[in-house]
Amino acid sequence: MGVTARLSEAALRADPGAEATCQVTVRNTGTVVDEFAVTVLGESAAWATAEPPSLSLFPDAEGEVTIRLRPPRDASTPQGRIPFGVRVLSKEDAQGSVVEEGYLDVGTYAEVTAEIVPRTSRGRQNGRHEVAIDNRGNAAVEVLLSGADPDEALAFHFTAPSVTAAPGTASFSRFRVSTRSLLWRGTPATIPFFVTVAPRGQQPIRLDASLQQQPMIPAWLPRTIAVCLALVLATAVAWKVVLQPSVRRTVARSPAVQQANQNIQTLANNAHVVLPSPGISLSPSPGGGAAGAGGAAAAAGAFATPVDLTGNQATPGNKRLSTATLVFPPTSKAALTITGITVQNPFNDAGLVTVARGAPDSQAAGLDPLLRVSLFGLTTPSTAFTPPLALSAKETLFLTLTCVKPGAVPNGDPNNPAAADPQCDVIVLVTGFARSTNPGPLPTPSPTPLP
Repeated sequence: MGVTARLSEAALRADPGAEATCQVTVRNTGTVVDEFAVTVLGESAAWATAEPPSLSLFPDAEGEVTIRLRPPRDASTPQGRIPFGVRVLSKEDAQGSVVEEGYLDVGTYAEVTAEIVPRTSRGRQNGRHEVAIDNRGNAAVEVLLSGADPDEALAFHFTAPSVTAAPGTASFSRFRVSTRSLLWRGTPATIPFFVTVAPRGQQPIRLDASLQQQPMIPAWLPRTIAVCLALVLATAVAWKVVLQPSVRRTVARSPAVQQANQNIQTLANNAHVVLPSPGISLSPSPGGGAAGAGGAAAAAGAFATPVDLTGNQATPGNKRLSTATLVFPPTSKAALTITGITVQNPFNDAGLVTVARGAPDSQAAGLDPLLRVSLFGLTTPSTAFTPPLALSAKETLFLTLTCVKPGAVPNGDPNNPAAADPQCDVIVLVTGFARSTNPGPLPTPSPTPLP
């Protein structure tokens, strides 16, 4: 018993989706009638068929079987040479089976698709997109990316302008589009553009998209600012007109506040310290200059005393000169402690302010100068004494204004009587307190609990 087989072609070629055929000639070399089954072996067995799948042959008889190989059009189909075998199996003599070998050369095919997401992006200057590239072929492919718009109003920035997609995979490339000009206000503007996906050796693919440019100033911003300003204004008016007076009245009527004020006044009386009176007027007395203001301060024991120095006509050498003295009664029971001095020059006068101390009847040569302030370019400087300047009970404070050139007419009114005879006008604010030179024992205050 036996069988022989012979292929008509051992080398076949087919592209994915196509078909390759060959014939197998089978001869029965046995002495009895036998049935022979024909099958294809190897990687391509799933794509192959034998027609007919079996033959019944008399001794020394021959028959042909057609082998059809159909590689599928799929990314999983490998390219290149794929070996295969054709086996002829005898039913009567299994040990006498034969196998004939050949190979199938599978070609390549390309199928590339692309998609852009999102189709429309939104931004004030930039929009971000992504291109998805699907390679449905059975070979790797290189893809080139580029972008353009009809009006050349956009610039394109690709993270990967060239992408290599493996068979049966998807590749992605992100890119950013930016406008060449800004849209400050108004309605959003839509700018169309397209991206070209060009696989090597294939027709390019055009993907259309657009950028919706938003204005830099949103339409809701002015309305929101107006509403916020209205709310702030309404809150301020409500606080000033309704809430603040109510809070002050409530606090003033509070038993805890009244008791605290009474405790403070008791401590001040025992320490021989004069507290400021809330009803005293700090305006300088007419024609009295600093002396009038100083007298009011001394009578009230004020902690902050403004002194208005007005330079009157004086000798030709000094042109305008006035001496103003802040007087506190030089008794053995009270003295001044100065914590700070502020000089104001509201009319840009030119001159010099001198602060000194000495006995009330001292002449200019016998004074102890403490501070000299030039009025040239003065911007309300403040001088704080650390530690505070303590005057003895027999000393007082001298404030001297030397006027070189008066400044602008007060209130800018040429009909003002001061315009006919201009003079320097400077304000000095003296802060401090009056202290006793023979204080008695201080009481121990007891805290008053708040309600």
